[in-house]
Amino acid sequence: MPSPPDDNLSQDIVTPVGLGDAIVHHGRDVLLLLESNGTIKRVGGSSIQDVGLTADRAVGQKLSSFLHPGDQVLLTGEDVFEALARFDLHHVELRFDLGNGLFQLTAGTITDLRDNADFSGIALSLRSIGKPARQVPNRQLLLQAVEAANSSIVIAQAGQDDLPLVYANEGFRSVTGYDEDEIIGRNCRFLQCRADDANRRDVENTGEFADDEVDQAEALEELRRGIESREFVNVTLRNYRKNGELFYNDLYLTPVSMGGVFAGFIGVQNDVTQRVEAERELRQRGRLLNGFFDSAPLLMAVVQVGASESDIGRYDEGEFDQRRQAARDLYEHDVNGDAGKVARLTSHVELNQAALDHYGVERDEAMRMSLDQFGFNDSAQRDWAAALNRVARTGEPQRFEATCDGDGRVTRLSITVAPIVDGTTPRGSFCYVAQDVTHQRGLERQVIDAQERERERIARDLHDTVAQQLNMVTLLVGNTRRQLASTDVGDAVIEQLDDAVQQATAAARQARDLSHNLGGIEVRERGLVSALGALADRVERSFGCRVVVDADASCEPESEERRVQLYRIASEAVANAARHGKPDSIVLGLRLDDSFTGVLSIEDDGRGLPSGFDAAGRAGSDGDAGMGVQSMRHRSALIDGHFAIRHREVGGTIVAVEFPIR
Repeated sequence: MPSPPDDNLSQDIVTPVGLGDAIVHHGRDVLLLLESNGTIKRVGGSSIQDVGLTADRAVGQKLSSFLHPGDQVLLTGEDVFEALARFDLHHVELRFDLGNGLFQLTAGTITDLRDNADFSGIALSLRSIGKPARQVPNRQLLLQAVEAANSSIVIAQAGQDDLPLVYANEGFRSVTGYDEDEIIGRNCRFLQCRADDANRRDVENTGEFADDEVDQAEALEELRRGIESREFVNVTLRNYRKNGELFYNDLYLTPVSMGGVFAGFIGVQNDVTQRVEAERELRQRGRLLNGFFDSAPLLMAVVQVGASESDIGRYDEGEFDQRRQAARDLYEHDVNGDAGKVARLTSHVELNQAALDHYGVERDEAMRMSLDQFGFNDSAQRDWAAALNRVARTGEPQRFEATCDGDGRVTRLSITVAPIVDGTTPRGSFCYVAQDVTHQRGLERQVIDAQERERERIARDLHDTVAQQLNMVTLLVGNTRRQLASTDVGDAVIEQLDDAVQQATAAARQARDLSHNLGGIEVRERGLVSALGALADRVERSFGCRVVVDADASCEPESEERRVQLYRIASEAVANAARHGKPDSIVLGLRLDDSFTGVLSIEDDGRGLPSGFDAAGRAGSDGDAGMGVQSMRHRSALIDGHFAIRHREVGGTIVAVEFPIR
């Protein structure tokens, strides 16, 4: 920017030389003498024509009438000096209207002559800046805007050693705490040191600041390259205020040229301490979560059903569209009939070390492997599809068990799958946690097998011993009754003998029923549907409540073990309902859910679930569930079934087991 007229001008104006001589003597571009209200009293200078002024045209007119409309507004009022004094008295800028759509920018100084004996008013000494233009900004207003900006703004000047700062706005001074005289003439790097130790750059290279030190070194190197190459650069720096407080500066450094010559840099800075500290906390939490994820003994993984936008190019157009449709179907339709397809289109995108070890795969190999490639059999794939379907449509986590035949061994996994809903993860993303319960289920099977053997032993004893003995008692009492009928023992004795025969006959029948129930003879010999009918008859006789069987013979499981375990579950559920629920009626149901899955249901209209169960029938703990519920759940797991117990909407309880028919 050209220098304003020298200060000697104002001194000469107030000397006895006189005003007219002063104008001629100095020969400046433009010299104006104004009355206090802004009326031009004298005009002179070597370049007054450049700003569109002549003595005849200007004298007696208001200065504002020759100025840009934006500057006219600044000179309103009766006291022009006070209006101009709002700017720096040693540097004022005015734009003169040349009358042809062009404006000439001038800069100079103001001299207060209101107390002068020769002339009471104002002297303006101005010099033209640049060439006339149609759009000339008011640089004084721009400077005020820069000074008032919320951002920190500095200017580093070229041509001097170490790029010293020649300007710092109020925002910079406010953020750093330094005064102007402590800033001007220094390189901006002084902010990288604490004020109490200017010769030592602070280094925090341990703990949570280790990453910070790396970031600082990288930012400084990028800044150095930008300065050397005189290119724009944006970096975040760790700085210190005057009081020693650490803060983070987001710096935008832009090179500036004037007339094709490099003049220096303009730096615009923003205090981003809160953002950086939040990012650091997120990184720290991320490290903790990653550490937990990789060191957790449970299997943990993330799966993606279908494909996301990031998979464009990974699959051909047809495959990509098929995968996207699979994801949509998962949320909108029942996909049980397409379980195999869902398994093939569900890929792993992240696994922890425990999962990799269990499946016997390397991380690179595991990425994008589908569920069917991890050794989940057909039944497990159906369970996966059903669980993912429920999660997608309800948003609630689902738990199930599945058999996995991978890495040369067969394991049983207890899996809980949940949706990932964070606003950034693609739709169709799920996380799951799995626990290897193979050993536990093996022990449970041993217990149940032992129970079955004991049931069979007791059933044989009941049938071969107790029932036979009761039959013998019936025969003996019957013979005695016939022998005494021809004597005179009296009717009372005969009636007592008849009653004894009836009691013994009923006891023998109960012993046979109990033997058949304990031994599972009915279900083994005649099938599940027939056994459920017999069970209903016995419960009606024993408890007096109505029991209805609604069974589809096509749901009969092929496996005898499945038939026996389902029968045991039905027996336990019906007995619990009859003993504790006090229902009027119980419905035993057996139906097809789809071509692969059957559903056994026991529904009663009794008192409902006891305390300890929530509205969905989930127990607060295994202890709350009771041995009966635990036994039914374990038996369901043995046959790859899905067990559920819940409140009935109109009162009562529903127990249901989904099981593979084949």
